[in-house]
Amino acid sequence: ERAVVTGDPPADRARRFFTTWSRKEAYIKATGDGIVPGLDHFDVSSAADDARLLADRRTPGATERWAMCALDLGPDVAGAVVWDRLVSPPIRIVRCLVATPATLGLPGT
Repeated sequence: ERAVVTGDPPADRARRFFTTWSRKEAYIKATGDGIVPGLDHFDVSSAADDARLLADRRTPGATERWAMCALDLGPDVAGAVVWDRLVSPPIRIVRCLVATPATLGLPGT
């Protein structure tokens, strides 16, 4: 993920970072694991048109279980929704993080 973000032209790096961050945040919130176990045991896509969990090295079958969708919230906002495909009957629960420089407390916001 770091290589993908840093491989982008400088003008595109922030957008790619926030896209990736919001997907990772949505996944750890949906699973209930939180940030304590770290963010390096799983990978998410960072392409705008391909929101999905790529791998979870601690949880076999996670890529089939968890679905992900990018939210189109405007040009300067990244968001994602993750849900459990195995919940039966389907329950509509939405957990969403909107990641912007201001919400992450980055300098210059």
